[in-house]
Amino acid sequence: MNRILFVDDEPHLLAGLRRMLQIRQGVGWAMSFVDGGTAALEAMQVEPFDVVVSDFRMPGIDGAQLLAEVQVRYPQTVRLILSGYTEQRDLATLASLAHQFLTKPCDPGELKRTVELTLTLGRQCGDEHVRAEMSGISTLPSSPSALQHLVAVLGSASCDPKLVAKALQRDVALSAKVLQLVNSSFFAPSRRTTSLEEAVLRLGVQTIRSLVLAVLASRASTGPDPAGPGRPDELQRLNDHALETARLARRLAQPAERDDAGCAGLLHVCGQLALVAGGPDAFGETAAHAGAYLLTLWGLPAEVVEAVACLSDPVEARPDRHLDLVSVVQVAHVLVESEHIGSCGWSGVPVPDRAWLEAAGVFDEVSAWKAEQRARVS
Repeated sequence: MNRILFVDDEPHLLAGLRRMLQIRQGVGWAMSFVDGGTAALEAMQVEPFDVVVSDFRMPGIDGAQLLAEVQVRYPQTVRLILSGYTEQRDLATLASLAHQFLTKPCDPGELKRTVELTLTLGRQCGDEHVRAEMSGISTLPSSPSALQHLVAVLGSASCDPKLVAKALQRDVALSAKVLQLVNSSFFAPSRRTTSLEEAVLRLGVQTIRSLVLAVLASRASTGPDPAGPGRPDELQRLNDHALETARLARRLAQPAERDDAGCAGLLHVCGQLALVAGGPDAFGETAAHAGAYLLTLWGLPAEVVEAVACLSDPVEARPDRHLDLVSVVQVAHVLVESEHIGSCGWSGVPVPDRAWLEAAGVFDEVSAWKAEQRARVS
């Protein structure tokens, strides 16, 4: 039985949540409802919860303070904000504390789906230590050079959304946070976004600046880089590998799936980045599932999460000669790894041969890409 804690300082809103969700009580969910941050922390001392859903603006211990405490004391707990008073200036704080944020009034189906999806993938990610590591993460480590380049672009007088999106691509960590923000119900109540350029257009350059400043301030206050000493080169290799995988995945994907393919290709190293930050390295299935779990917590579209989660599965060409999204990302990852463009340290899938690529209908595109890589090196 999954334990869910709902926190709000307004009794009538708590009563409404109880009525709205009563169908779930005792059917997979054991729900508790408390009237503020202090009561929430007291309840969690008695027995831990799998998910906390909190209002943001509350007297005393507000939602931000509550989730900060939960993050430290109970890192394995999923943290959600449900609020009707969130302002754009609060977004950087929310992105660092909450896995997802929903706006009031919230559709009952959306709230149920959000909670259930995080619980379902949590069950699929069988390693309890990995789940706790992923849930406790606020942000992934950035390559220092990529972050410096983004800061320079954001400070330029000629800064525009296209330039910002191009700079963001070089930093998987901040790209993931931007996509987390733009896919929240604050910005996208009924619309998903997997294009970084569209994300920057919708969020605005000022919001990106605020997010970057918040990340820089957080890292300054916590001391050394979370990746640890001697890791900048490893982070750069992961980012280089992710960027080229994203580029190739877009080329191999069907037109309607190119944004999703580029997004999944870029974010497929999130699990590896998280494990670099959290301690011992892990590759293959563990990293793929860790990344998929983290992206689910952050509310990324399900198609992107599936492509990341299935990275270690066998690749199959569809009978209609078109690769589906999962296969596109798998093939792009393997090919980029085989060409030694950056590295994510693992490839458990054989490199497709010419016959396989021809059967999948992508041989010409892959050949052109390889020729461009050789020309770039020479």
